[in-house]
Amino acid sequence: KPTRAHLMRRSGKGVPAAIELDHHFSFHHANAYEEGNNLVVLDTLAYTGFEGGVGFLDPNPSPPGGPDNYARVDYETVPKSNLVRYTIDLTTYKYTKQVLCDRFCEFPTINPSCHGGKHRYVWALCSNKRDGKSAATQALCMVDTEDTSKSTIWVPDAHVFCGEPMFVAKGGGGVAEDDGYILVLLYDGKKDASELAVFDASDIEKGPITRLKLRTAVPHGLHGTWVEGLVPSLEEIQRSEKGATFLGEH
Repeated sequence: KPTRAHLMRRSGKGVPAAIELDHHFSFHHANAYEEGNNLVVLDTLAYTGFEGGVGFLDPNPSPPGGPDNYARVDYETVPKSNLVRYTIDLTTYKYTKQVLCDRFCEFPTINPSCHGGKHRYVWALCSNKRDGKSAATQALCMVDTEDTSKSTIWVPDAHVFCGEPMFVAKGGGGVAEDDGYILVLLYDGKKDASELAVFDASDIEKGPITRLKLRTAVPHGLHGTWVEGLVPSLEEIQRSEKGATFLGEH
């Protein structure tokens, strides 16, 4: 059956619209916005060939005491997911589809200031191969939706895996859409260790501008978030260190 996009006004007025799209399944959307008076643009991660389950939706979960889903994933049987753009005409209920990234992708993010409005860049996890097949989301990509030939990618060592990317605006708010940082948790399967990698959002291809080693390994997981002001400032950390040093000497 076709996938349906349901659109309704947040005011509750009018009749919701149901537009039939091609058959696919989506876990995560990057963003959606209005363009002009009659168009809605949706950037989403579309899985095709979705007949069974993936991850926690697996219809055949492991028996008690058996290996978890990630340990037994056969990527030859996992549906592929690409970042695609649907442009929906609310007058004709027709749509166009554009593949923005032909790598296997997941966990898209944008500059939060663009949510619900027009955006240009999408950062996401992706496979390190460009063969159109499903694979572990081991790399980080920056997709330029206006000119996909300018999209870039960063690939870590073979035994390192990336967590969900998070966009953090520069202090005081950046001027450009990509004026900020991308935070990614890296898990090193060989060392059983984790790092927080910080990228210049405008140039991820050059790699992390800093990598902060964590005191404990963080299991490879799914989602993350950024809360401004939750962690202490550098000055607060330095004051605490001075205080600890003083107490240790006396």
